[in-house]
Amino acid sequence: MSRSIAFKRLNVHRAVLLGAVAGSFLAAAPAVAQTASASDDPAANAGGSDIVVTARKRNESAIDVPIALTVFSADTLEKSNVKGLQDLQNSVPGLFYQERGAFQTYVSIRGVGGDARNIGLESGVTVAIDGVSSGRSNSFNMDLAEIAQVEVLRGPQGTLFGTNTIGGVINITTQKPTADTRISANVSYGNFETARSMVSASGPLTDTLFIGGAVSSWNSRGYIYNSTTGTYVQGQNRLGGRLQLRWVPNDRLEVYVTGDTTRSRRQETLSQCAEPFIGACLTDRPPNRYTITAASRNFNEGNFSGVNGTVDYELGGGFSVKSITSYRSSTTDLASDGDATTALLAASGPFSEDLTSFSQELRLVSPANKRFRFVGGLFYSSQDVEQLRRQTTTFIAETSGAIDTKTYAAYFNADFDVTDFLTLNGGVRQNREEKDGRYSQFRSNSTALTYNFPSFGRTDEGTSWTGSVKVKFNPNVSSYVTVSRGFKSGGFNIDTLGSAGLTVANIIFRPESVTNYEAGLKTILFDRKLRLNLAVFQLDYSDRQVTQFVDPGAGALPFVTIGNAASSRTRGFEADATLSLPAGWSLTGSFSYLDAKYRDFRNATAAGADFTGNITEQTPNYTGYIGVDNTTDIGGGRLIVHADASYNGRTYFDPANNPLNVQDGYWLLNGRIGYEKDLSSGGNTVGIFAFVKNATNQDFFLFKRQAVGTNQGVYGNPRFYGLQLTYKH
Repeated sequence: MSRSIAFKRLNVHRAVLLGAVAGSFLAAAPAVAQTASASDDPAANAGGSDIVVTARKRNESAIDVPIALTVFSADTLEKSNVKGLQDLQNSVPGLFYQERGAFQTYVSIRGVGGDARNIGLESGVTVAIDGVSSGRSNSFNMDLAEIAQVEVLRGPQGTLFGTNTIGGVINITTQKPTADTRISANVSYGNFETARSMVSASGPLTDTLFIGGAVSSWNSRGYIYNSTTGTYVQGQNRLGGRLQLRWVPNDRLEVYVTGDTTRSRRQETLSQCAEPFIGACLTDRPPNRYTITAASRNFNEGNFSGVNGTVDYELGGGFSVKSITSYRSSTTDLASDGDATTALLAASGPFSEDLTSFSQELRLVSPANKRFRFVGGLFYSSQDVEQLRRQTTTFIAETSGAIDTKTYAAYFNADFDVTDFLTLNGGVRQNREEKDGRYSQFRSNSTALTYNFPSFGRTDEGTSWTGSVKVKFNPNVSSYVTVSRGFKSGGFNIDTLGSAGLTVANIIFRPESVTNYEAGLKTILFDRKLRLNLAVFQLDYSDRQVTQFVDPGAGALPFVTIGNAASSRTRGFEADATLSLPAGWSLTGSFSYLDAKYRDFRNATAAGADFTGNITEQTPNYTGYIGVDNTTDIGGGRLIVHADASYNGRTYFDPANNPLNVQDGYWLLNGRIGYEKDLSSGGNTVGIFAFVKNATNQDFFLFKRQAVGTNQGVYGNPRFYGLQLTYKH
């Protein structure tokens, strides 16, 4: 790189950072006004029965947002016994969530997303907490403690949320501490010696300074018995906490700082024998899905922490400026017996990943009550991640690598009310992403598969945009047509390499993009008792980044490869509804149909296979959900009942559509029932509840593959039940 180019880039870096810092100082400037409690908490701003969302980085009624989204309030999460993101997937149209070890959390929405096991690949779905990305997908399934609201935005969201959101965004808002003292606690105990607890409290330190905090824990013995070692796996040992400080010196300035940390220690197998049993799985045929014979250790350990700082300042005239600064770090280590038998065909570990990231966003928001409204901003992030992977079979294979990513972006999104019922929306984001890396691989049995790439890099520039027309027929009925384009940068395949003679050019994959064509209808009917939302869409995927697991056989080590398919297409229909009924009853339902296929995927493998016409992986053809809730006053308290049933349709786990790697459709049933009573007029409330998840003990796979001469898979959780005690003040 020439000095002149480097100098120009340095100036760009400085301009973005200086602008962000200047915005922070501007937001912290003194203001003369009456002290008030400014809030960006959607729950605090929701009036009446309106659902207020922050999907477009300002508070809006959900019916006014031309985006397909599903919203969960804190009350909904509690009644449904939702503890983490994994519990949400069955109630969100088109959401697929699969967790297989620390590095292989696969999240997709409408069939768009992915598995970010490889540090050179980013997920296509982002989880944002208070406006900040939570990092790589291995930290997605955190405990949902002190949550005000969860919004699941479907379709490309790159204009406002950035490059790695071509599938959608899971937008989480925490409950801010206020002048009101709030205390809550819950403790539960269930089968597999599972104990979970959460305690939170918040309130004022002074008239203008408020504090909050939460601590949660999760411990479980595990439900799969390793008869070789005499231990259990698939258990949990997790402890996490969050601390919040909020300063509101006047009605124009708010400073909100949060810090969180999670320590996770799990005994976990990444795979087990699946039928039809062959090879070592036939020799060590397991008696049931709850038994393995793994000869080597299985563990999964992680530490995740971060701090976010938000400064929100009202400039006057309805304009506001917001500065969001974030720093996050994580370390993950795991080891697993790759065949889960006594044969010692393959042992993985240590696998480790270390990440640090910094981000800064500066945002300007115009008045909400004008015909022309806009949100615009600058964004910068830096992410450094390193990995080490060691696998042992009849030989030793070890890889190490690092990727440093810097992202620069500017964005603008605006609405214009042409008339009282017709609104035009448009937005654009220009993104530049610079990636630099290194990679080495050692094979004790092969110099041809020993590599050393000390330095490589790439720069991707992309434009995300959106445009929509919204017609609001009356305050309770609106429709929209939206066309949007999302972009995800290219990367490097620096997982295990299984081919000889590779160069840097062979491990690079190109950027991908998605264009979404969508029409939707949002309604509030029958005296606001029924909310019904409909959406029909088509996603055109170009240069789709496809991850494939390759098992060469004959004692060779399996490997993962990433390449670009030419194109895929997903057509679909979604519906979701809530209905309030007499006597405290309510119904919630959702439905999704996805027709997702590769339109052009020739030369999909080294042997030249053609996957054109195949169904895209991890894309259930149908998903559905129906939930029923009731609250009845009885005996001076309340009887609270929740039950739900969800359906997940036929799902292929690889782009080859291997009939061995498919899960047929299945139903899951969950329920929760309990009694809650106020001990005083001040709201000291205690409750006792019984709950069950997967009540029918349905067996289903989250993942299947062929490796080291065996058929392997990962099952979803079996029946889980228990009791819960709650307290709220």
